[in-house]
Amino acid sequence: MTAHRLLVALSVAAVLTATGCGGAGKPDRPALPEAPSVFEPVPEAPVPADDGKPGVYERLPGIDPPVRDFLVEPGDGSQVPGIVLAHSWWGLDPGTRDLARDLAAGGFLVVVPDLYEQVVATSRTSATELLAGVDADRARTLLAAGLDRLAGHPRFDGRAFLLGVEQGGDFAVPLAAARAAESAEPPLRGLVLDSTNLSRHLEVLPRVGCPVLWLVGAGSAAFDTNLEREWKEAARRGGVDLTVSLVPAAGTGLLDPRSLGYREKAYHEAIERILGWMKRR
Repeated sequence: MTAHRLLVALSVAAVLTATGCGGAGKPDRPALPEAPSVFEPVPEAPVPADDGKPGVYERLPGIDPPVRDFLVEPGDGSQVPGIVLAHSWWGLDPGTRDLARDLAAGGFLVVVPDLYEQVVATSRTSATELLAGVDADRARTLLAAGLDRLAGHPRFDGRAFLLGVEQGGDFAVPLAAARAAESAEPPLRGLVLDSTNLSRHLEVLPRVGCPVLWLVGAGSAAFDTNLEREWKEAARRGGVDLTVSLVPAAGTGLLDPRSLGYREKAYHEAIERILGWMKRR
């Protein structure tokens, strides 16, 4: 296969995965029109990300050249656990920010490092191109800096979690394993994943060093008993506490409102399960 054909094949596969093809029932969102990506600069000081909504853009500490993150806090002012969110292939888009807000409303401090470094995808074509251009080592460095941001926040209570949304899981799983090997602070209390396309990381899964919640749409065509058995066997080899949580009436795109497989009811069910699972740790 030529390099060009391989790139096309990978792009098509990524589109099919992210659009939720093969999921259960009729999705809640239509396909997106094609449009250029959008560049958004790193702010000099924290600035509101969306008028009338909680959350700010800020500079991610310790990163050069500078990169922004999105930070959102619960409203009560208490000490709370924290989540670093590895975003999907869309980047730090409105759907990702709203997801962070929903998690924060459940009582968590949430940091979302911008893995695309100020570029936001506005079409599936641009999302595929941006994802292909991410350096995996750099992405893990940015996520690790997000954990450092949690550790330095006055409201952080020491309990840290990592959430990989769809393609973000490709960076979250290796980072969790690397931090466990280094006994890095803050230690992870849990890792949450919502993608069925992470089998290439099954050799890494036994080394993540923390409990794992794997959310799967019950109607996903990519999920079957063989895949579930592979994940459970990999977790067993490393003594990892793996919870497989099937969300009914859902295909792929559980947490991605721009996915063709997105269903709002399944989204809220998934959020409740994530929050409940984390609060028990």
